[in-house]
Amino acid sequence: MSVKKTVTIVGILCTIIVLACVILSQTLTKGTPRTPRITVINASLAKFYLNNNTLDYNLALNIAFRNPSITKPINYKHIETTARYIDERFPLETFTSSPFKQGARDTNVLSLNFQGQQIVKFSENVISQFQSETAAGAYTINVAVVLQIQKFSYKPHVLCLLKVPMIFNSTSTSGSFRVTQCSVQKN
Repeated sequence: MSVKKTVTIVGILCTIIVLACVILSQTLTKGTPRTPRITVINASLAKFYLNNNTLDYNLALNIAFRNPSITKPINYKHIETTARYIDERFPLETFTSSPFKQGARDTNVLSLNFQGQQIVKFSENVISQFQSETAAGAYTINVAVVLQIQKFSYKPHVLCLLKVPMIFNSTSTSGSFRVTQCSVQKN
């Protein structure tokens, strides 16, 4: 057999192997998009006051959901978002989104507004921290997001640890909010 024929046969075999690997990887990953990247791009408190165990609040959030996949869309069945002050098991409020489809490499921003009044029973340590944060003009707010995504065998849980500034009037705040990347845990 000549060298030219051997090189041609080896080239054809290599091409077949590469194509088989590509087809196999596409078949195995079909329908399983990567976990989205979640970022809080803006957050502010228009009010956050504690008076006789009643917390009066108005928290605005903009949360960006980024699909990192180059080819696969993400189908969100729903997104449940809860805000909490510090680590107290006290939900400010819970929002649940409508289903939507996010294309490959797309970013969608969910704008939320948690507002109302709620009776709370904070420990002395939490009250002390609340007073300290009131003096500083920014509060520790934790935002939890639970994603229900079609074709996922798990529900990704997202935790966003935020330091949210208080808005004193329509233009000034006690500082600027820092864009915060959230951690995604696969449960």
